Amino acid sequence: GGITSADAGERTMSIQVVQGIVAAVERRGVPRRRYLGAAELQEASLDDPEQRLAHEEVYRLTELALDVTDDPAFGLHWCEGLSQHSFALLSNLLAHASNLRSAFETLFRFGELLNDDMQLELVERDGAAILRCDGPVGHSLRYERIAAEMVTLGMYTLIRQFDPDATVERVSFAYAAPDYHREYSRLFTSTERFDQPFTGLVFDATSLDAQSPYKDENLLLNLRSVAEQRIARLQRMAPYSQQVSEFLRLQPAPHRVAMADVARALSVSERSLQRNLAASGHSYDALANAVAAATARRLLERDLMSIKQAAHEMGFSEPSSFHRAFKRWTGKTPGACRPRPR
Repeated sequence: GGITSADAGERTMSIQVVQGIVAAVERRGVPRRRYLGAAELQEASLDDPEQRLAHEEVYRLTELALDVTDDPAFGLHWCEGLSQHSFALLSNLLAHASNLRSAFETLFRFGELLNDDMQLELVERDGAAILRCDGPVGHSLRYERIAAEMVTLGMYTLIRQFDPDATVERVSFAYAAPDYHREYSRLFTSTERFDQPFTGLVFDATSLDAQSPYKDENLLLNLRSVAEQRIARLQRMAPYSQQVSEFLRLQPAPHRVAMADVARALSVSERSLQRNLAASGHSYDALANAVAAATARRLLERDLMSIKQAAHEMGFSEPSSFHRAFKRWTGKTPGACRPRPR
């Protein structure tokens, strides 16, 4: 047996995630060989640091870890055992950032090294920093919880690494309290809240200026150079449909970006881009509309932003125009897609 590598177009994670799972399983008292055997993995398949796995494969391996350890809080215990070097290049980039704000900017820029679908968003408002950690949906509750536990505890630890005295107002989870909720209380010092509108953390924004105890600007420059090269390799290997979607996600009004502008950004001709998209069963308009729909949904869900505000953010002069576009993109009205207050 062995690890199933990702096919072109699939969302992927680094093999380092699986290495972390194996180490965490061992820490829970399960022999490495037993887990690898149950997972049908060869030890040698873990050795290539630049190998990528399809998300579905990582889901399978994570669920198996829950089963073999018989530890429902595995996600929390996994993250608790990580060090600032656990994810090699990315971990060291964060540790040597000048301050916490720079660390988050680095994570948003280079998070793809670990997971090319890392859904994080940082907003500052009224002296508070709101970090949304929206995870995967449409999977088992066990996996959705473990993903939320990993990311939120990782971010909580990062904040504390820069500012040990940081005021974390609350750590929110968009699901009900599990049976093992006392582990949340222990690790999040009773700041956890369940059945919330989103998963993430709210903390004092002054912590964003906290300096790193490991700050090393020369080392950081060298690390960033290596990271830029790896990101470039990843992006060159990605199919054009993914490259287009990634570029559009960075635009405030993706539905208004012309294909010619995207082609120029990707250093290809518009005709070549159109041909490559068609060959993989995609069209530029469909991709742009899908990204626009996702952007609009995110705006509507973020602290219940009003429909008028969301329309303005996306460049619509009138809410009615946004309403029509949203219905064309999603088949639903903006109001129907807003989360109900809990």
